[in-house]
Amino acid sequence: MYEFTTDCYLLMAERLVESIGDKRYFSGVITLYDNDVELHLSCSLFVRYAKDHDDEHPFKAISHITPVWWELQSRIGQTIIENDFSFGQMLNLMF
Repeated sequence: MYEFTTDCYLLMAERLVESIGDKRYFSGVITLYDNDVELHLSCSLFVRYAKDHDDEHPFKAISHITPVWWELQSRIGQTIIENDFSFGQMLNLMF
């Protein structure tokens, strides 16, 4: 089983924020590599933004993310392995 670390959650969150940009609805795939493990987060999300924010704190620009659907697949080569990813845990670290 692949166990998510806080650093991996934060990196996934950072990539997600970059991919969302200024969209109010996001649907896409975020991919990370951790040594030989490929991590693919597929998701569809509604995004709300804070009225006041600054560019130094990109997570604060987004005030709320509501997942419509998500799936995180982890694999080594062609083999899918279990993981302990929690979308809620990632959101808790973001906000």
